[in-house]
Amino acid sequence: MRPAEPSNRGKRHTASIRSPESMKGFRNAKTTSTPFEAFAKLTPDLPLNSDPAGLAFRSHFPAFSTSFITSVQTGLFGFFWLLTVTNIRTSAAELAAVIERTAFLRPYGFRVESCALGECNLRVPFSSNLERPGGIVSGMTVMGAADVAMWLAIMTHRGTEEQWVTSDMKTAFLRSGRQEDFLCTARILKIGKRTAYGTVESIGSTSGLLAHHVLTYTRVTS
Repeated sequence: MRPAEPSNRGKRHTASIRSPESMKGFRNAKTTSTPFEAFAKLTPDLPLNSDPAGLAFRSHFPAFSTSFITSVQTGLFGFFWLLTVTNIRTSAAELAAVIERTAFLRPYGFRVESCALGECNLRVPFSSNLERPGGIVSGMTVMGAADVAMWLAIMTHRGTEEQWVTSDMKTAFLRSGRQEDFLCTARILKIGKRTAYGTVESIGSTSGLLAHHVLTYTRVTS
């Protein structure tokens, strides 16, 4: 009887990582020049670009756990999400320059505190010129600041060259602000080629949430 050949199992690979079937495949492919070529030779029918769930991969390499595949998918999702959220079209300095060159906004003293893709934080400093009788920050000022914050938030997506105008605005005044700065935080919920939809919260530095706004913007084309 021909003596059994010594097994290589456990010397270079462990059973917890690869099954005996996959180990055999790797031994047979040891002459290939690169890992990618080895993988392609072992799995000629594996649809590498059309298998988001990793089902074909697990059918070829059953020893790889579902948690491993999920971890890889999560990492790839995070990578592409990072590319998306950092693709901002306009910086805070550029938004501040827009305010500076827009004459009718200068009396309000608006300041861009920060921005991100689809978001803008606009601070409105207290001024007695913006009060209504009774020492309350005027509703016109609160609504105007929210409108401008949304306008600037759209620019983080679309740049400063396009022309967008307010087509609808709904405001719920929740409490009054008295002798205090307030911050308008605008967030784009949906934006397309011609329409943008979002919300703004106007928050007083001492009073808290002053108003909630829902706005729709439309792109003006020549």
